[in-house]
Amino acid sequence: MPKPTRQPHDVIVDSDGMAWYISFGEQIIGKLDPKTGKTIEFPCRYLKPDSPKGELSLRPDPDGNLWVGMMYQGGAAKFDKKTEQFPNFKFSSGRQQGLHADQIRQIRYNSKVDGKVWIQDAGTYSLRRLDVATGKFGEVFQPFPEPSPNIYDVISDSQNNAYFTVFRRRSNRQNRCEDRKDHAL
Repeated sequence: MPKPTRQPHDVIVDSDGMAWYISFGEQIIGKLDPKTGKTIEFPCRYLKPDSPKGELSLRPDPDGNLWVGMMYQGGAAKFDKKTEQFPNFKFSSGRQQGLHADQIRQIRYNSKVDGKVWIQDAGTYSLRRLDVATGKFGEVFQPFPEPSPNIYDVISDSQNNAYFTVFRRRSNRQNRCEDRKDHAL
């Protein structure tokens, strides 16, 4: 890694054989050429400069562009590999601090079907849909009443229906993973 602060997460290899990574503690996307070891990093702009930095969920779209969950920055970013630019999509529920702050973790791109991208928000235990054409987060799905179990990841099928995993909490409120169940929207 080019710097000792890098915390690579969600490393993927594209069709050209390049390895791409994001950093769990910084707003960057990196490209590593496995043949030469050369690394190039691209900064992703901050949406909330005073909030924690870091990214999660590096996922390719059908055109080879890379999508990133910007965690506490409260948004998603698309990295256009041809232009090397980041169009960012900011979401805000108004929750800025603490346990229920916006925390965009997982992304699933299948917008060729309906122009929408699924986003999982760990801060509000909800799923959201981003309309790529307008850049707006229009739909919010709150599958469980509060206190909600932890929703993790979101996967879409060929019709862009979403599936996600739920980690339930024990009645004594200990944070233990049990009763994993998949749900669909």
